[in-house]
Amino acid sequence: MGTTASWHLRWDFFMGFLVFGLLASFPLADACLAVTLGQVDDFQDGSTQHWGTPANTVTTNLADAGPAGIGDNALDVVMQARAVIFNQDQQWSGDWIAANFHTITMDVRSLDNNDLTLWLGISKGSPTGGGGGDTYVSSSSQPVPGDGQWHSISFPVTVADFTNFQGIEVEKALQDVTQFRILHNPNQSFLGDFGVAGFQLDNIAAVPEPGCLALLVTGCLLASQMGQRRIPENDFT
Repeated sequence: MGTTASWHLRWDFFMGFLVFGLLASFPLADACLAVTLGQVDDFQDGSTQHWGTPANTVTTNLADAGPAGIGDNALDVVMQARAVIFNQDQQWSGDWIAANFHTITMDVRSLDNNDLTLWLGISKGSPTGGGGGDTYVSSSSQPVPGDGQWHSISFPVTVADFTNFQGIEVEKALQDVTQFRILHNPNQSFLGDFGVAGFQLDNIAAVPEPGCLALLVTGCLLASQMGQRRIPENDFT
């Protein structure tokens, strides 16, 4: 290829990045920035990733215990009181609305052959005794059968998907989450029930709006395809 072909190649790279930049500048694409910040706790670092309770619960990172088997770590949670585990002032804190979380998904396995009824809880500020404070619980629960198998479950986490427990305003709490909890209780509650030995967790993930993810992927593919175009040599002979 001659000088003209080189110029066209540079132009294609430029146009690819320009298209991607324009997509990122649209209002919808601004929300897609949350995809790069999407939190996933997969416990592959060997730690508990800040999940626990002040007392009466033992959390352990177990190698090869996850749903993928060998090489997949999971969090083992053994309860001695209420069936609840939480993450406070750590990676799940902050503005969930600005981060564009649409759904939280996770893999769960019951440890004691008891059927589980799981709920999510959030608080703005630290909860007090009995679940007091600015606290909220998911409007719906997810069942996990006590069959010793891994099950994938999901919870929608928009403003409409939480119920006041002793809270003031769901939207403001979602803009400043301090504590995020996962709990078992047959009834809707911010508090875990008694009598469950524990469960295992893996792949706790914040999933963005599907449209944002599709837009981001499309933009990347388009930029890549345009940047990789080549002009045939015989076009310049």
